[in-house]
This record gives sequence, C-alpha cells and structure tokens, in this order.
Amino acid sequence: MTPAKKNTPSKRISPSHSKPTIILGFPGFGLVGSIVTEFMTEHLKTSKHSSIILEELQPVIAIHDHKAVEPISVYYNKTHNLYFIHAITPINGLEWKIADKVLALAKAVSASRIICIEGAGLGPDKELTKEQSLFCYCTDEKDAKAMETQGVKKLKEGYIIGIIPALLLRATMPITCIFAPTHSEYPDSKAAASVVELLDKQLDLQVNSAPLLDMAKRFEDKIRTLMSKSRVVNEPFDKKKLSYVG
Repeated sequence: MTPAKKNTPSKRISPSHSKPTIILGFPGFGLVGSIVTEFMTEHLKTSKHSSIILEELQPVIAIHDHKAVEPISVYYNKTHNLYFIHAITPINGLEWKIADKVLALAKAVSASRIICIEGAGLGPDKELTKEQSLFCYCTDEKDAKAMETQGVKKLKEGYIIGIIPALLLRATMPITCIFAPTHSEYPDSKAAASVVELLDKQLDLQVNSAPLLDMAKRFEDKIRTLMSKSRVVNEPFDKKKLSYVG
C-alpha cells in the first residue's frame, strides 16, 4: 500500500519563486490589517493559494458580490513574489495554532520574512494628527533601519497581544510588525492607506496612490460588511476581543 501523504498548508503546488515575503492581516484595532490585505489582494493581480482552516474556528463563509470569502485565505502575487494572509474573523484563543499554520506555510514556500499589519489603538477621545506616524518592531535591524528611512518610528514601549507575539516567539525568520495609530471602534481606511503607501515604497509595488483613499474607503465598507456577516455566527466574540494591540 502507498503510505498516506502528510497534511501540508496547501494542496496546490507552490510557485517557483524563491524566498517570498508574507504579508499578514488579521482583524484587530480599526481592522487595519484586514483592510490592507483586502486592498492588496484586489489591487494587485493575485491568485488564491490556499486556506487556513481549524476545526475550532466557527464554520462561516461570507458572500460578497456572489463570491465566497473564507475566514482566513492565502493569496499569491507572482509579479512581486508576495503572499497575503487575509482574515475577516476573530481568532481569539487560537493564536498559537494559527501562528503554527502561518509558520508552516512560511517554511513550505521558503519565505524570507513575514510582515504583520496591525492597528495601534487610540483612546475614543483622541484624534489622529499628522505627527502620529506609523510605528514598527523588527527582529532584523536592517529592516528597522529601512523603515526609519521612510519615517516609521521604532516601537520602544508598549505591549502586544494576539497572533503577532505568537509569531515573534516561535519564528526563526525575520518578522516586521507595522502599527498604524487608529481608533478601535470602527474600520479605519485612512490608517490602512498609510500602511499601503509604506508597503508601496518598501516593496516597489507601483501602487497608484492618487485614488488610494477613495479606494481604501470602498474596501473599508466591504470589510465592514464582511465582518458584520461573519459576526452574526460568531456572537461569543464581543468588540473587546477584536483588540490585539495596546
């Protein structure tokens, strides 16, 4: 008898490009990560690579424009050799298992690094100002210096909870975390747009930034709709559990 094959992150054949970058976006403060990855997967030419599925996750699929949107999907862009992990559902309590799935994917495709996108929560009575720039935490000092050249400040004090620290504690590859100041009460397309502009400069994506905010607002509305549909069957997850960075 032929021995059974072991489970892998994807049944599809991995692209031939070596050392890709993985960009990760989960719903946290302002849904910044989800909006950014949603924008990127639609703005760039991406193809569906795989899905991340756990039995513990509530089985839910959102329908948008007659298309099924899975809770956690993986997309690939061949031109820039990028993988996008796009999530629209909370993963509270499953951070370690999801992190292991992400790292298994990274190993399978020989990823060179992981970029995590997250919102940094502001109080409800605080307003964003021009002086409030993006922040970063990088395990590789070269990446940190590259971020600083774009005006991104190092995160020197604070704490992080959720999937990001799970990745930081277990990953052996470089990880870059980008935090955008935002409010947690509603999706923040402006914060997401600032991250998209940064990624455009860092990765030379040639994104047309002129209509960026208008397009980001449209994606914000889409994400809001997808999240509301997902939340209908995830009632135990309250608003506080969507917060990942403090």
